[in-house]
Amino acid sequence: MTLTGTDFVSTSVARFNGVSRTTTYVSSTQLTATIPSSDLTTAGNFPITVFTPSPGGGESGSKTFTVTPAPTAPTVPLPPVGEAVRPTTIIFSGKAFPGGKMFMVDKDIRYEKTVSQDTITNDDGTFYTSFIGILQGPHSFSLIIKDKEGRGSQTKFFNINTLVQDFVVKDLIIAPTVALVAYSVTRGTATVVKGYTTPQSGVVAEIDGIIKKEAQAGQDGAYKLTIDTGPLEFGSHQMRLKQTLVGGKGESDYSPLKNFIVSRVLLPKADFNDDGAVDIRDWSIFLFHWGSKDMEKRMKIDLNNDGKIDISDFSIFVRNIRKK
Repeated sequence: MTLTGTDFVSTSVARFNGVSRTTTYVSSTQLTATIPSSDLTTAGNFPITVFTPSPGGGESGSKTFTVTPAPTAPTVPLPPVGEAVRPTTIIFSGKAFPGGKMFMVDKDIRYEKTVSQDTITNDDGTFYTSFIGILQGPHSFSLIIKDKEGRGSQTKFFNINTLVQDFVVKDLIIAPTVALVAYSVTRGTATVVKGYTTPQSGVVAEIDGIIKKEAQAGQDGAYKLTIDTGPLEFGSHQMRLKQTLVGGKGESDYSPLKNFIVSRVLLPKADFNDDGAVDIRDWSIFLFHWGSKDMEKRMKIDLNNDGKIDISDFSIFVRNIRKK
């Protein structure tokens, strides 16, 4: 789970329904939290908060996270003893993007394994995949589709009881894959979004739940959106995309949220943690790499691209931190 806000620190902890969960500090405006599957077994509305220890800390206001019941196939009784049971067949079909890789993952509390892997070969992005011989009982399947550049779409989840003879899900419309060319831009500089979706379909980008921007995918399913950041406020923004099929024949779910920052000044390299500012956090990162014996890490602070780390890079960093 990705949480966005302000004034996060490295010791900030996300809480799900009042219980602290494993949290990774990304930046002062973003955290990621690991929510175990056990938190999602009961449907309902649950508060999400962020707790920051003293001094100056406390618990944030809450946001509501809704867990909805997953659709399940009807349960049928076991066949009488001695009666043959034919293997269960699982089938998925729908529209995605040419060249995509499909992964079917079977997961329960004991294991997680990929049971099928296929490539979408149809030029129109349609797919049909099936597998047979799943063990009898309840299963949780996820359908993961990655584009030809390895970017994943929104994962689809299905709870299935394979005591039913077959399980078929058809006419799925897969959300576009999404990549931001830059995660931090100066206001007035366009931010570019690209990815893959069903060929010739429409792509709709939603920014902060309000602003809409549209484009059309090409014959290969690739799309590109250029978004003017002039009307946007300084700070962090959220974007998600969906596809709409030609002729109004349906639309996908939204993609996972992507975060980007509109900053006051261009900080292409000295902003090491990509939070839209050069500050004490970046200074700590700079010093860490400066003292490292790992040349690959040291080269991350080669701010003038001259192939060496010296006082020139230090001077460039100091000039940038003074721009705040």
